[in-house]
Amino acid sequence: MKEKCKLKLTTCWLNINRCCNLRCEWCYAKNTGFDPYSNISLDDAKKTINLIAEIGINSVILIGGEPTLHPFLCEIIRYAKDKSMVVSIVSNGLKFTDMDFLQKVKDSGLDFINLSLKGENQNQFQNITGVDAFNEVMNAIKNISKSGIEFNVAMVLTLKNIHSFLNGIKEAKRYGCNFFDLSFCYNLNLDDNNKIFLEENNPKKIIEEFSKIYDELNNITNGKFALEQSFPLCLWNNNDVIQKMIERKQINTLCQLLQRQGLILDEELNVIPCNVLHMLKLGNIKGFTNGNEILNLVRKSERIYNRLTAVPSKKCVSCKDYISCGGGCPVQWTNYSFKELFNKL
Repeated sequence: MKEKCKLKLTTCWLNINRCCNLRCEWCYAKNTGFDPYSNISLDDAKKTINLIAEIGINSVILIGGEPTLHPFLCEIIRYAKDKSMVVSIVSNGLKFTDMDFLQKVKDSGLDFINLSLKGENQNQFQNITGVDAFNEVMNAIKNISKSGIEFNVAMVLTLKNIHSFLNGIKEAKRYGCNFFDLSFCYNLNLDDNNKIFLEENNPKKIIEEFSKIYDELNNITNGKFALEQSFPLCLWNNNDVIQKMIERKQINTLCQLLQRQGLILDEELNVIPCNVLHMLKLGNIKGFTNGNEILNLVRKSERIYNRLTAVPSKKCVSCKDYISCGGGCPVQWTNYSFKELFNKL
């Protein structure tokens, strides 16, 4: 009998490895060491899927590292599908240049691919990733489009590419992509000394520049994009663009951490609150025998979750947009304070 999950956990992000064939500038996992021997075992993956199915989680997203490098990827997908789960993967796409490999993944039952595009042309791709593989990723997009697997292309927006990333969207669309997932750059700063990031990635400036190109973006994509908006909504100052995106359902503002709807596990089966906060291990489920133990572990971590999602300012509590904003991404607040954001920028 399934345990009713009062925490509303609906999705599990499962890190199945840490190795990767790229070295991307904005990678949330860049501090994990990209250990080539960090693969989750097939038995542990199956056990995890059993446990999360028991508590009613019906969606699993396979991440890394680069999950397509896992030797038992298809077996993991197939097992999750046998548990009636929706299975997605977050990938840089390089392995999908091999049509035979892509067909095996499709045959295993994969439902969705989120392909992360690291630049809008060959030079920028190599500068960001350290690898000359832009053309390979375009071929991967073409292959996935032909395969019939549902997918989107994701891009991270910075002040460096805010006026050029549309070229990458045009290329990806030319190769068969019809939906785009966009997000603003983020950075975890636990040293409290990263003022350079704040200067080079001024959130107000990024929003201002994004607003200027919104109409062109909307036209190029035929409105088929979503912005994972990680800044507090008050930074948009109720401009026309934010209202258009809300009306057109082109914006997502609350991450799984703020909504408390996600369970994230690293490759060693430690529960972590966020992929970026991979060093904050809340407990290990490897020895668990039933789903209730997972729920109890998450409940015991309530104080940590509450601290991570605390409002950045008392002004947030009385804000009319707080319920749909949550004060913005908790990780972003490691780079600046509310006062710095609104008084100094």
